Amino acid sequence: MSKNTFATGFIIAIVLPMVGFYFWQLIIETLGNSATGEGMGFSPTWRTRTVYLLAICTNLIPFQIFSKRKELNSMRGISIPTIIYVLMWIYHFKYILFDF
Repeated sequence: MSKNTFATGFIIAIVLPMVGFYFWQLIIETLGNSATGEGMGFSPTWRTRTVYLLAICTNLIPFQIFSKRKELNSMRGISIPTIIYVLMWIYHFKYILFDF
């Protein structure tokens, strides 16, 4: 992550949410199956929306690292895929989010 290029940020922003998805999926399923998660009332749509949103938010970690290093090109590379992921998330869950 030491190169300050648009491509570096872009690639990280595409790959990291995919890895984050599986990580958060594991955490949410573990909580749902544990004794503490039984009373929480996780619905399937809540789990799906939350896991996708948490996966998108994993891009905040390298974004913050690049911000502290003042690597603006890498930050721009992270921003574009993240915005696209957020728009896809809103489009996919629009009926649940906006009560159509």
